[in-house]
Amino acid sequence: MRPVCPGWLALTLLAAIVPALAGCGEDPKVTTYETPATEKFRTVVDVAEVRAGTDHMLAAIIAEKAADPQQSQAWFFKLVARGEGLDPLRKSFDEFLSTVKLNGAGKTPSWTLPEGWGEKPASAMRVATIEIPYEGKTLELAVSSLPLTADWEEFRKVNIDRWVGQMQQSKLSADEIAKLVKEKPTADDAVQATFIELIGVMQPMSGAMPGVGGMPAGHPPVAGADSSSTTDAEMPAGTAPAAAAPNAPPVAATTPPMRQPMPPMGGGGTPATEMPKPKEFTYTPPEGWQPGVMSSMRTAAFNVVDGDQKAEVTVMPFPATGMMGDPVAQAQRWAGQVGLTMSPDEVKAASKPLQISGADGESFELLGPDSEAKPMGILAAMVKQGDMVWFFKMTGDRTLVEAQREPFNKFIESIKFAGDGK
Repeated sequence: MRPVCPGWLALTLLAAIVPALAGCGEDPKVTTYETPATEKFRTVVDVAEVRAGTDHMLAAIIAEKAADPQQSQAWFFKLVARGEGLDPLRKSFDEFLSTVKLNGAGKTPSWTLPEGWGEKPASAMRVATIEIPYEGKTLELAVSSLPLTADWEEFRKVNIDRWVGQMQQSKLSADEIAKLVKEKPTADDAVQATFIELIGVMQPMSGAMPGVGGMPAGHPPVAGADSSSTTDAEMPAGTAPAAAAPNAPPVAATTPPMRQPMPPMGGGGTPATEMPKPKEFTYTPPEGWQPGVMSSMRTAAFNVVDGDQKAEVTVMPFPATGMMGDPVAQAQRWAGQVGLTMSPDEVKAASKPLQISGADGESFELLGPDSEAKPMGILAAMVKQGDMVWFFKMTGDRTLVEAQREPFNKFIESIKFAGDGK
């Protein structure tokens, strides 16, 4: 490699060479060139700044140690805080978990709050929200619930995979999860509690309520509350897939709460390359529907796109127990997802009966208020088949959802469960 001289040395050499060349019969020539640097300047990483910019998620799943796990209800406790130095918070979180006591199916657990913690009433998306003062901020611990839909190990992995995705990290293997989770003592020996701490950067979601999923006040809003969300957690814990309404009258918008946003299309699962082929039922896909994002909780999924308008259709079954089988409770949650507040009477007035594969079901059409910057809409239908309840739900931009009423209704009409639904 040709050496590069400092400027002052080059000028000195040039001054010496030019006189020596005089009289040699040739005019002196000076050639200039540039030599590229072989290394880029290194950027100094501020480790303390990087650590301060990461989020820590403290999460626990609590359920009864039942002989048949799928007959139990799972309760989710999730708290997200930014930065290091969380030892006092971890200690208080453990202290809180140790007091949790389950009170039977359909009943909210009881617990004792650490000093300084406060509790807010239940909301459309949560069983409870616990406020925690921490370093001048108020953090939120989200409490939600879902029936166990698989054996304990599988159910735990599905939810941890979802949380890992919310923290923008790669999925963990079953072995990795086994090494990270810790079993925590509770106030009831008949109850199992699995705890895990995850580190990453909580994925922001436009339009979500600050503090969803336990984010500190002022932190970018995120998707998730648990199953803790749709993020479909496939969905927030305590939320179920939705029900839609063929030709049902739209629900009038009232003073809306902050809505739980629709999860990004394609997030939290595997994009399918062909139309779903569920073994439980047959169907006819409407024209223009495309394969959607599949996951362990979805029996079928479709994407509907028209220009910059998007909607997602999901089909998911759950045990028809507790709130999961209650159309009123489900419709109130779904209404909250699009920014509506509905009383039980309003829900009943908005519901419309329908039949799916010969079985009686209910449907709803939920249209978000015009006051939203980007209003959302939901079409949903639900029907019981044996000991399961099936949810058929379209969620997306309101204009597109409204335009998809007829295709969605035809899709519902085309559903034929094995055995004709009987």
